[in-house]
This record gives sequence, C-alpha cells and structure tokens, in this order.
Amino acid sequence: MSEGALAGPPAAVVSGANRGLGLELCRQLRQRGWRVFALCRSSSAELDGLSTPPAGATNQHQAAGESGGSLTVVTGIDVASDSCVAVLQAALAGVPVGLLIANAGILGVDSLADLDTAAIRSQFEVNALGPLRVVHALRPNLQPSSSKLALITSKIRSMLLALPSLFS
Repeated sequence: MSEGALAGPPAAVVSGANRGLGLELCRQLRQRGWRVFALCRSSSAELDGLSTPPAGATNQHQAAGESGGSLTVVTGIDVASDSCVAVLQAALAGVPVGLLIANAGILGVDSLADLDTAAIRSQFEVNALGPLRVVHALRPNLQPSSSKLALITSKIRSMLLALPSLFS
C-alpha cells in the first residue's frame, strides 16, 4: 500500500489495550483527541466503556469525546500468533498510523528448580516476537516522515520479580 492510499488523520494504535497500561494509554490518547485503535485478544468492560458514547451524547462530537477523540476496539489480536498479521492488516487497511504503541506482554515467574520451558517460549512469542509482528503488519500504515513507534517492555520489573525465586 502506498502512502497516498492512506486516508484520514493519523491514528494511534495500542496493543495490549484491554487492561493496565494499555487501557490507560487508550483513555488518555482518546481524551487528547486521537483516533485510537485498541488491539487485544478480547475486550474488557473498561475498554468497551471507552468506546461507548457518554450518556446523554446528542451529537457526533460528544459521542466521540469532548476533545473529538474516538476509540475502536479490534479484538482477536493474539500477538503470539503469526495469524495476527493478516487480521491487523485487514482491520486497519488504509488507516494512516501516526503513533504505534506495542504494549502487549505477559510475565511468568520461573525458577531453575521449576523450569517451565513451554511458559518461557510463550513469553518469548508474546514479548519478543509479538511487537515485531505488530510493526510488520502495520508497516504500510506508518508514515515514514512522522510516525512514532513505542515498544513497552517490563524487563526490569520482570527481572526484579524473578530474582528472589531464581534459585529456589
């Protein structure tokens, strides 16, 4: 897809949007006027609440939020699977992306005594390959001269949580 095929103002895309930091990023971006696409495997009541027009909204501006921002929830995005690439490309076809935040992640606490290699592989698929899949899928939507990319990890946090149990 060429840059000329993209339509509309740049959007913000947030993976791992159904709770925690991803949910809050969606909330704040919408409040700041962004057109937000919230990516997740399955939605949450809190995320659905962000995409619902406020009670008493009488016009499109109010339904989109006081600042004009909007939020679209895109479910079925499992960044641990290569199939998410096609789903993302179809869901955001033609949408210019000005801000892409790869936030999806999982954390498992393992020790050498109870080493679970399947859980470690799963963490690797989500935390290392997941952001690559998201960026690869949306690369045609990124604007070379102006798009921003943020990769959020919890490496320090996961190391601190794992250290006490590492040798147990």
